[in-house]
Amino acid sequence: MAKLSDGFHQAVCRTFLLLAAALAAAFLWAYLRMQEGNLLIVVFAALSAVRVLKTTPAAAKLRTIVNLTTAAALLQYIVGASNHGLLLSVLLPVTAGWIILRTMPADSAHLVLLTGFLAYTAAPGAAAAAGRCVDIVIAGAAAWLISWSAAVKSSSPATVQPDRFLSKPAAALESWTIFCTAFLYKSLPLPQSIWIVLTVIFIYMIRQPHESSISLVRQRIFSVPAGIFLGGLYSGTAVMLDHRLAYFMPVIAAAGFFMLYYRHDFFAFSLFFMFAFTVYADWMSGISCSFDFRQLLLGRTLATAIGAAVLLTIEKITADFSGSRAAAT
Repeated sequence: MAKLSDGFHQAVCRTFLLLAAALAAAFLWAYLRMQEGNLLIVVFAALSAVRVLKTTPAAAKLRTIVNLTTAAALLQYIVGASNHGLLLSVLLPVTAGWIILRTMPADSAHLVLLTGFLAYTAAPGAAAAAGRCVDIVIAGAAAWLISWSAAVKSSSPATVQPDRFLSKPAAALESWTIFCTAFLYKSLPLPQSIWIVLTVIFIYMIRQPHESSISLVRQRIFSVPAGIFLGGLYSGTAVMLDHRLAYFMPVIAAAGFFMLYYRHDFFAFSLFFMFAFTVYADWMSGISCSFDFRQLLLGRTLATAIGAAVLLTIEKITADFSGSRAAAT
């Protein structure tokens, strides 16, 4: 019972910390008019605050946020600046991603990859990417202050687990999968095709050691259309009844993270996250009165299925290849 209470308490603390960092980054985004930042600075601030909370002591927290901020800023700059030519815009970011996977702990590396490849959806060009570097530094500073304040006020320190680094084969496999999905994203004229890449990164980020990707893929494929459907209903209800219903979106998204932290429930996380993201994208685009439900449902579901299929196919091929080599020796 004590372990259950400790787990629940830590999940609640991490969720509130994530929500506080996300709201702080969103406030800075609006107050400082960080137009180039896009949603990636909110995502970076929220996830990096939780990541920093897991480290001790204070010097390690500061070192962690500096490493996260530097790597995320550089990767998104490479993504934003290398937008000339199909191969260059894929090869350079994936190469940088492979270096990150080999040199940083797995939790930090996947956070950086998510932030970096979100730059595909932001304004392209070296100037815009340089502006986002500044925005990421500001968001990282806000995340560090919030996580540091939470650690000081906490009466019971969180359980800290040692950092896990990926092996060379694992880093190579993930890099190759991200390369294939990024190439498809750049090649296929599909709406919402960025989710081909993000699906793979999310699964790598959530997956525990020795956890099957098949189970996570199945949960993701079913939760994405369900979340979009609920988001469409909620957005339409908010338009007809009260637009202030959209203010609950951060809480709904945070509920998904709580289920992930507390029960490792990837289905609930994906459902609530896609629910909140659908309403957010709808309202930020300014088309809330003409919600394109069919385009979002078909586009994101298809992109998710493509990303999941690429991940499982590459894992199956590499597993068969490794098995045949082991049998031959």
